[in-house]
Amino acid sequence: MNQGMNASTGKALIVGGGVIGIACAHYLMRSGFKVTVIDQGSMGGACSHGNCGYICPSHVLPLTEPAALRVAIKSLFQPDAPFRVKPTFERKVLRWFWEFARRCRHRIMLESGHHLKAILDASMHEYHHLVKEESIKCEWKSSGLLYVHQTAKGMHEFAKTDQLLNNEFKVAARRVEGDELPLLDPALKTGLAGAFLYEGDAMLRPDHLCAEWKLQLQAQGVEFIEHCKAISIERESHRIKFVITSNGPITCDHFIFAAGSWSSEWGAELGIEIPIQPGKGYSVTMKR
Repeated sequence: MNQGMNASTGKALIVGGGVIGIACAHYLMRSGFKVTVIDQGSMGGACSHGNCGYICPSHVLPLTEPAALRVAIKSLFQPDAPFRVKPTFERKVLRWFWEFARRCRHRIMLESGHHLKAILDASMHEYHHLVKEESIKCEWKSSGLLYVHQTAKGMHEFAKTDQLLNNEFKVAARRVEGDELPLLDPALKTGLAGAFLYEGDAMLRPDHLCAEWKLQLQAQGVEFIEHCKAISIERESHRIKFVITSNGPITCDHFIFAAGSWSSEWGAELGIEIPIQPGKGYSVTMKR
């Protein structure tokens, strides 16, 4: 990014049209900037389209919990694992695993959790504002998040996590026994041990959020250019002069890179290391 963005005018180019890029466009536009967003695909695609859409202040524990290292190593040999980083001998990936392993400590997990809590609480506040004041139609539901367990052992183990969340972050769930579950979600099968319900969490349709948000910003002057790939940057002294794209060069006063896992590819050109690696997970979406 070029010079500090405390000016109230100027042109800003955002590389990446996912939910982060769209959010950056929203706040920069509100601050008086003329904003252009480019994406190598469509706006709101990739991870911003294919995620669960949960807005969960309860999800404060980072992936770097003490047991995560064992799970991560095991997942290397399971292509269908629910959480997986593709195994490779690339230096930057090996370094990422090393740094991840170093942080799989209880103390570091809690420290990171408190920082995440502040971000998650602020995000929930902003989403309420977007849905209510900006009237973004994204099927917002403040119905909470239900962690369902098939066995009594699963309930017992998760109760420890719930107690930790309550003690450290003042986030507590309502315990739901198995015979109560059909009242909360008739789609669940019978015979389940129970669940924990975090009633402060919410959900939305991420594809609707991005599409609606984009339309509103377009109407307010933000320019969106799809299928426009950023290829390289040109500098003048220590400043970025313009970004070369598949559609030609784009000159701006400020540049924001919000390209998700592709951001790491810009590290060498920007002169910084961006330790991001793509991961894989899965979810199931059913018609209602």
